[in-house]
Amino acid sequence: MIKERLKLLKVLVSLLLIVFVFSFFSPAVFAIGPFGGQIIVIIPCDKGKWIILGPPVAGTYMFGPGSHAYLFGPPSHPGQWLLGLDGPILVCTIDGDPYGEGNLIIMEGSSM
Repeated sequence: MIKERLKLLKVLVSLLLIVFVFSFFSPAVFAIGPFGGQIIVIIPCDKGKWIILGPPVAGTYMFGPGSHAYLFGPPSHPGQWLLGLDGPILVCTIDGDPYGEGNLIIMEGSSM
């Protein structure tokens, strides 16, 4: 009886592990897309910057851990233009409280 329950528990743990691994490595998690536009708002967060971009590819983005900036460095002020690739969603926290969210900037180049 105990051996059967242990065997069933092993099977369930194995299935949960498989589901977790496949969901973590699904293509949607690592979707990379181009973005670009002029910074409308930039807000410092606990671990990065929350950026709202205007057209042509408007949206909210996070410059944070794992982001790579080219020649002119990380985004710094409204009016600056950004062009790059984005990835999964990150949450901007200020003093530990969630403030906003945006796609992680994987790499970007900016104007001065």
